[in-house]
Amino acid sequence: MEKTRALYKRMTTTDPLIYQRPVQRMLDELQQESKRLELHAQIVRVFATEQDEARAAEKVWNILNPYARVISDKLSGRAALIKSQIARHVRGPKVLDFGCGDGKVAETMTSEGISMTTFDVDDYRIEAKSLPFDKGWATRLDEFDTALVITVLHHCNEPDLELESLHRVARRLVVIESVVDGDMPFEAQAVVDWIYNRGMHPGANIPVPGQFRTAEAWRVTFARHGLRVIHEDDLGVDLPVVPEHHYLFVCERNF
Repeated sequence: MEKTRALYKRMTTTDPLIYQRPVQRMLDELQQESKRLELHAQIVRVFATEQDEARAAEKVWNILNPYARVISDKLSGRAALIKSQIARHVRGPKVLDFGCGDGKVAETMTSEGISMTTFDVDDYRIEAKSLPFDKGWATRLDEFDTALVITVLHHCNEPDLELESLHRVARRLVVIESVVDGDMPFEAQAVVDWIYNRGMHPGANIPVPGQFRTAEAWRVTFARHGLRVIHEDDLGVDLPVVPEHHYLFVCERNF
């Protein structure tokens, strides 16, 4: 978690005005304006005063915990939303969900004719316990028709190493990534991602090294690994309670 701690240190020295708008948009989903402003001030105070990243995550959770039910309700349609974005790009029958998280997306993708395999650095799955969980996925050379890589690469300490392996095991990658741009600069994207993954899930130890790139930088990265982008969609901010700017890339191997 060294890179996660380094990202938090960078966040604590960032001018709150840079990430004020996306954080307030996030909090808009939880409470009325007067309460939202109070929540925002409390979270900013944590960043300003708490040097320990793990304690900061716990403090932000204590601030947001009263709204856990609201957060859960707002996230309840996330898997179905993602399925609607990616389903037409998935080629079967063997599909790897790399960085499967709670497993809900994998669960929605299971159907007759599709065999799903799941993997993450830890087994966070809730809905997909019956699906294979394969820690040896990287040795399955050319075994998968499609690999799903859904908002995962920015959580990897070395995204290029993961893409190198994914290139070897899957003929097609369906990627959704959080991208930085003029409206969502790195610091804003990082703070929103940290609040969601660390503040809303303090016990999960989800790594947030902040490996965010622009859409163009991701295209260059894919090309460097012999991956050709055959389709892309600018999904915008598709989930307001986690207001990250998402891009969809569908990649195939050049060889």
